[in-house]
Amino acid sequence: MNGPDEELYHHTELETAVLRGNRERFRELFDKSALDHRSDNGSTLLHKAVVAGSDGIVKELIERGIDLDAENEAEQTPLHIAVKEGHESIAATLVEAGADPNAQDTNGVVPLFEVVYRNQTDLAELMVEHGVDPGIESDGGVSPLDIVEEHDMVEMRDVLFQ
Repeated sequence: MNGPDEELYHHTELETAVLRGNRERFRELFDKSALDHRSDNGSTLLHKAVVAGSDGIVKELIERGIDLDAENEAEQTPLHIAVKEGHESIAATLVEAGADPNAQDTNGVVPLFEVVYRNQTDLAELMVEHGVDPGIESDGGVSPLDIVEEHDMVEMRDVLFQ
C-alpha cells in the first residue's frame, strides 16, 4: 500500500533553486542535461523560472539554449505561463528571444488571449512585430480578435491591425 507522500511530486534541488530564484545555487547544480529536464507535469526549468518570475534565471536558460517552445502536459509553453502569471517583462523577453506567439495549448488557446484580457497593448504590439496571428481560434471557436471586437477595445484593435 502506498502512503500519501508517495503520490506527491518532490522538486529536485535544481528545480528548487529555480523556483526560489537562487541563481548561485542554480549555477552550481546546472549541467547541459538540465536543458532537457522535465518535472512530473512536463514542465521544463524554463516553465518553472517563469512561474517564479525569475527574470535572471529565464535569461540564463535562454542563453544556455533551452527550448523556448517546450510544452508541458497542458501543451502550454513558457510564454503561455508568463502571460497567465502576469509576468509581462518575462513574456517580452521570451518573444524577443524567438518564442512562438502562435503556440496553442490543449484548448487551442494562444498566449495573445491573456494579453488581450489584461489589455497589455505594449506586449501585444511586440507580439505583432514577431508574427502573432490575432485570428487564431481556440477549440471553442473564439479568437483574441473576437474578444477585442466584442468588448470594443479600440486601442488593442489598433495595435493588432497595425
